[in-house]
Amino acid sequence: AAFGAIVGGMAEGIERDSFSGKTVKLIGDIDLNDAERNNTGKIFHPIGYYYTEDMNADGTTGDLYSTVYSFEGTFDGQGHTISNFYQNTWEIKGDYSGNYYSDAMGLFGYVVGGKIENLRVDNFSSDGEHTPTGVIAAFAVNSEFKNIAITNCNPRVYNTGNGGIVGIGGNSDDPDTYKLTFENITIDNTNKITALWGSWDVACGGLVGMFRGAGHVNMTNCHVAAQIDVYNDVCGNYQYYWYRYSGMLVGTNKNMYTDENGRTYPETEKFHAEGCTVHFGEWNDYYYCELVANSLASYTHDHQFSRLTQIQDVSEIQDANGNWTKAGNFILMDGKTPTDTCYHIVKSGETLVQHTHESAGTEEVNGETVLKENNQRIYLPFNQLFTGYGWGVNHVPIYDDGTPNPFDGVTILGREVADSVVKFDSIGAESYITGTAVTIGELFAAVADLEVAIDTDNVQVFVSPVGEESTAGGTYAANTADWTQGILTFSGTGAAKIVITDYYYCTETVLYITVLDEGMDVVIETQRKDAAPVEIPS
Repeated sequence: AAFGAIVGGMAEGIERDSFSGKTVKLIGDIDLNDAERNNTGKIFHPIGYYYTEDMNADGTTGDLYSTVYSFEGTFDGQGHTISNFYQNTWEIKGDYSGNYYSDAMGLFGYVVGGKIENLRVDNFSSDGEHTPTGVIAAFAVNSEFKNIAITNCNPRVYNTGNGGIVGIGGNSDDPDTYKLTFENITIDNTNKITALWGSWDVACGGLVGMFRGAGHVNMTNCHVAAQIDVYNDVCGNYQYYWYRYSGMLVGTNKNMYTDENGRTYPETEKFHAEGCTVHFGEWNDYYYCELVANSLASYTHDHQFSRLTQIQDVSEIQDANGNWTKAGNFILMDGKTPTDTCYHIVKSGETLVQHTHESAGTEEVNGETVLKENNQRIYLPFNQLFTGYGWGVNHVPIYDDGTPNPFDGVTILGREVADSVVKFDSIGAESYITGTAVTIGELFAAVADLEVAIDTDNVQVFVSPVGEESTAGGTYAANTADWTQGILTFSGTGAAKIVITDYYYCTETVLYITVLDEGMDVVIETQRKDAAPVEIPS
């Protein structure tokens, strides 16, 4: 928070600093302790783009881009994790007056010419309206994002850009020199990126929500499997509008072209990908019960066109006496196959009842009397990488039926589950290694028996001291031919933490060691999210 205040020019007695030409290092994990979204007395403002009044720093209230307090340096997370923080528009801004929507949400607000690297963000969530949001940065211009993993994050916005890494990227007058770079990025399917499309535009993307400037976007070794959760509350014709501005890589690219048939598509020639993968996954396949009148606005009807919760048996929503136990919209599945049976359970007084065609009644639509509700089940698979901008826009799809991939550099993996896995399992017993240097392979047993693929080129290892008394540290020299031969060299004495990952759907492995005068006493424990805390050696 203090760092953000300095970037935003709000730190009393300290001159504002963009940190241009400087490196800020994170020296420990940070748990902001707001997993329950309380925010009581501890609102975390984004780092940069920092406002306290409904006006720009120069006193104007017009162009929301006229004043930017940007971070312009390097932020090196050193393999650490920032976890459990929540933001929303109203707590940050306070009200609807002025240009409240000019704020931003995410770890960073505005990054210009900066670099964010070697970082994991876990369990960030947000609620915002007209508030551009990115888990790492709301806005980014001419910036780099490298060695970053996000897990269990759920940014939610209304009518603006929302992205797994960057909410809105772009704004440059020089298309040849401008670029946005992503390298070694992992966004697994524990993340849900959510956007509600209303009367304004929304753009929801796995890497970038909205790209609206000139220049290039470079993506290397980026792996996206997030759930793209986009909903439109204006129009019932979801087969057209639902995915309108969303994609697994970029939600909306405002740079467009028109083909010989007059069809409009997003331009992709300045988007460059190498070694990237996308998992669309079953988590991005949705089932709906459909309105007969697709032109009806969903918010005007209690039987709105709704996404369905899958159930395997009616007993999940009904007791043995036939009483409904849950309100909502459900579809009965036959294993993994949907049936045509939809349940719309609503509250009537103090009782839950099933809403049917007959109870919905009829209405006049274009001179025709129609039932308000139709229980027809429809299936909406998601297959978009990019979308464009504007009415009638088309998208760059990816097909899973053998049709050639229209975008080079991206491999589309099957729809099997793409959960993060622990790739580097520990030895499971204490050991003692003499000397100040050790190979990564020496820290693990049965290396040859590992059943998961290691991205050798991108194994990352970080060493940091644990406790105020420790001076222990270390450096890592990678071996891209054989990750097991990468060398850790230790210095100082005391307890230290080793974090190992390859950022490719990889849950980080954490080892705790003690560096002694003549060697190391390695306490072997893999710190997983569901494990008890590791006891730090004395």
